[in-house]
Amino acid sequence: MSPPGRAMVSNFREITIINVYAPSDTAVKQKSERFFSSELPYLVTGETGHTLLGGNFNCIFEASDTPGGFTYSRALAESAHGLALTDTW
Repeated sequence: MSPPGRAMVSNFREITIINVYAPSDTAVKQKSERFFSSELPYLVTGETGHTLLGGNFNCIFEASDTPGGFTYSRALAESAHGLALTDTW
């Protein structure tokens, strides 16, 4: 289960919309990695139809998305791959 205030899920016919606000505490990266590796899959798994996932991830999806200075999350990349999510950016 996601911590209070970290996600909202709404279903509209065959579309599930999930909005997340990932932890931003860079001093304790474990919080965001745990969010991406266990709580995010919990939110997405079991949804049927199309899923639209958005929000503030407080990190970048691919290390190559920036020359530096931003937080990359391996857990987010692994979860997205394991859940067959597509980054549309």
